Amino acid sequence: MRIAIPYQQNRISPVFDVATRILLVDIDKGQEKRRNERSVVQSDSIARAQCVSQFGVQVLICGAISWRLENALSSTGVQVIAYICGPVDDVLKAFLNDKLSESAFIMPGCLGRRQPFKYKKEDVMEKPIINYKSLVRITNAISTIQDPEEIVLISVEGVTHALNIKGCSLFLFSEKSDELKLAGYYGLSDEYIYKGPINALRSIASSIQDRQPVAIFDVTDDPRIQYSEAAEKEGIASILSTPIIIGDQLIGCLRVYTAEPWEFTLNDVNFVQAVAQVVGMALEMCRINKGLRESIDILEMMQDPRTLRDKRRTPYESVPESFINEE
Repeated sequence: MRIAIPYQQNRISPVFDVATRILLVDIDKGQEKRRNERSVVQSDSIARAQCVSQFGVQVLICGAISWRLENALSSTGVQVIAYICGPVDDVLKAFLNDKLSESAFIMPGCLGRRQPFKYKKEDVMEKPIINYKSLVRITNAISTIQDPEEIVLISVEGVTHALNIKGCSLFLFSEKSDELKLAGYYGLSDEYIYKGPINALRSIASSIQDRQPVAIFDVTDDPRIQYSEAAEKEGIASILSTPIIIGDQLIGCLRVYTAEPWEFTLNDVNFVQAVAQVVGMALEMCRINKGLRESIDILEMMQDPRTLRDKRRTPYESVPESFINEE
């Protein structure tokens, strides 16, 4: 088992949402085996939860934590033991001896907020089931298509039905104008879609600039939304924006919209990210295939007997005409 403890000056960090260092402790059969330190710089709840999950953490022991971040961590299978305080070594020892419930380790005023925790020495935390079937269906649907527009339309419709949400849209990023150009959408009105140019520096900009998924819980009260009034009029409550990246190149973003306030879990984010990646690769293959097709057409034309020049050399080939006349 691997546990994570955010710390500051050898004590539990007061608030995990802003902690920058965590201690990773590997435990085997109730005994500490090794320690490692890692940095956590992400400020977005989903990105921070992803970071912790990628470290292979199964249990997080922390101080105060926002419910959004706790929910994001729980969705990855990370069990959160919150509102803990004290020196790191003492807290770790109490954890191994099932004594974290003692008042000495509970943050002042938080005794009633603690949830009971049972330490499972030889158990593995159960991971939530990801919607693989929906991902496979979408992948199979676009794998044989070479029309970029059709790929986009199938993808946005597939995501909408898979998550049972209001709608989905896909934008392509223009470096020249710093705008997101609409490529396709599903479940949204034309009035909302064509509300105005979408500036990549104003519309959920961190999704493009940081190349990380960004979740907006309330579109009416978030400065990262460029057209908040239009979103509210459309009946949109929450938005998830995921960048589409091929190699090191940002080509656009995939966005999902819900009609009810939605606390996106990491499973939701992973699913949308996976679809975005598949769509990005499919669009890139369309571009490559088009280039190859044009090259093949040129080669075929060059080999066509009707356009093929005689390659046999003559005594006067490449000889200036003036020399030929002098003969």
